[in-house]
Amino acid sequence: MTNPDIADDMAANRQTIGDGARWIFIMVRDALEYEAARAALKGIAK
Repeated sequence: MTNPDIADDMAANRQTIGDGARWIFIMVRDALEYEAARAALKGIAK
C-alpha cells in the first residue's frame, strides 16, 4: 500500500471503530450502574 490516502482512510476507520467500541462500553457500563442503583433503591424502599 503506497497510496497515503488509503492509509489515512484506514487509520480514520480504525479510530472510528475504536470510538464506537468505547461508546458502546460506556453505554453498557452506565446501564449496569443504573440498574444496580435502581436495585439498591428498591431494596431500601422495601
